[in-house]
Amino acid sequence: MRMKCFVGFILWAIVSAGVVWAQEPQKPLTLEESIKIVMERSLTLHSAVVGVEGSEYRRKEAITNFLPLWTISSLNLKNSCEKAERNPLA
Repeated sequence: MRMKCFVGFILWAIVSAGVVWAQEPQKPLTLEESIKIVMERSLTLHSAVVGVEGSEYRRKEAITNFLPLWTISSLNLKNSCEKAERNPLA
């Protein structure tokens, strides 16, 4: 019997502590606050923004790939061709 009273007291203490430390009810949201929260948490909106950013990077990549690419090996190839034209036996 003594154990049941002790367990009952512990349960009562836990429940009453939970009620005391519970959060206060939140005030109702305004329309502007609701719209702000939806805009921050919208997966569709974030997907659209990321898609636009990806398109911008692909456009920049296409412009970059359109320009000629100069490397050391391409310059050496040009010099080798000029030497071969000047001295065909070498």
